[in-house]
Amino acid sequence: MLGDFMESGAVGTPQDMYYSPSTNGFYAQSIHGDFMPDDVRTIDYGAYLSLFEEQGRSGKRIMPDDSGNPVLMAQEPPTLDQRKASALSWRANQLTETDGLVARHRDELEIGETTLDIVQYQAVQMYRKALRDWPQTEHFPDSEHRPTPPTWLTTQTQ
Repeated sequence: MLGDFMESGAVGTPQDMYYSPSTNGFYAQSIHGDFMPDDVRTIDYGAYLSLFEEQGRSGKRIMPDDSGNPVLMAQEPPTLDQRKASALSWRANQLTETDGLVARHRDELEIGETTLDIVQYQAVQMYRKALRDWPQTEHFPDSEHRPTPPTWLTTQTQ
């Protein structure tokens, strides 16, 4: 697929692919012209295609080796700070997804006709509290210890 796109001339031709170890980027003469890093090196078109195709299959990432050539390397596991940031983002999303349900219930209370019964509303609020408390637990940011929503909640927030 990538090969078909490249061969169409949309990006360049097999003769003008370059790789820069300093930017870990690929460049095409037809696109970048003279605006390429000083350390670019010519890369065989077949090797270029193979790297991207194998990257898609393997989950590895393209990085420069000790000689500055592009090779596939195993992904490093995320750092603790990256895992925390990801977990906080997930948590914020979960809170946002339930905001509308909570607001609707509060509005409906004023007219005396609610979509949720009191047990469901309390379950949502307990879930939201668990989400807020999760970062202070010993299991944060492990995803297998995320607070779990009430089973019926997914049908209410869609």
